[in-house]
Amino acid sequence: MRPRRAFELEGPKDWHVELMRELCRTGGNRLPTWKAFPGVQPGSLALLALNVIGSCVYVLRASPSWAIAEERGLHSTTGEPFVWFAGVLPVVAVFFVLNSAWGALILVRRHWLSGRVWLLAVVFWLVAVSVDFAHH
Repeated sequence: MRPRRAFELEGPKDWHVELMRELCRTGGNRLPTWKAFPGVQPGSLALLALNVIGSCVYVLRASPSWAIAEERGLHSTTGEPFVWFAGVLPVVAVFFVLNSAWGALILVRRHWLSGRVWLLAVVFWLVAVSVDFAHH
């Protein structure tokens, strides 16, 4: 039986075993890459995370103009549409420009896997808009 070294870990049952083996093998210079989205650039994942945050901010900024449950069905002539527009315009404008540029880069560079992440960001925005419109 050979003696065990301190950095050898047993069993694939622990998620950190492969990470520690890679760190020991490379001397701590290189971490293994995240393989949940293989082939997708890290910038696209960062932009997806930013879009998730942006869609949540959109819902929070739109919520002051939502109808009160007791007043549903009444036709209001107050300034609620203006409150809604003033609240969501900065968020929508920033993310429209950001996502348009991101989509253009995907088309120009032909990174089709990043295009799938872009479409996932579109899904998050559609969910946010549907949540908003369901409360009007």
